[in-house]
Amino acid sequence: MSKRFHSAATHDDTFLVKGPMGKGLGLSRDSKGTHVAFTAGTGILVLVDLIAKLALGETNVIPLQDRMHPEFKIVLFASFLKRQDAIALELIKTLESVVKMSGSQCFELHLRMSDEVN
Repeated sequence: MSKRFHSAATHDDTFLVKGPMGKGLGLSRDSKGTHVAFTAGTGILVLVDLIAKLALGETNVIPLQDRMHPEFKIVLFASFLKRQDAIALELIKTLESVVKMSGSQCFELHLRMSDEVN
């Protein structure tokens, strides 16, 4: 297919491209238990929406019916090369702070910056 796109296609060609489509993380409002995620660099991107949803729930910005189950927890192990290149770091650290202040158990962070390791 790639050859067709890059060499034989003309401006008049129309393509309908369907790719692999899944259930995302496969989580729902009913998801319970402890979920462990390991990410490095841009791998965090698949979790940003979930982290934002948890942060919005913990700060009472979204209604109860849109929040994760009260027995849901994510333990995040995230590694970045440099602090200044870390994607969504402010969001992640904000959620960590909010959870610590509220006593919530929905989020646990283990953060590593490669350039800060001795």
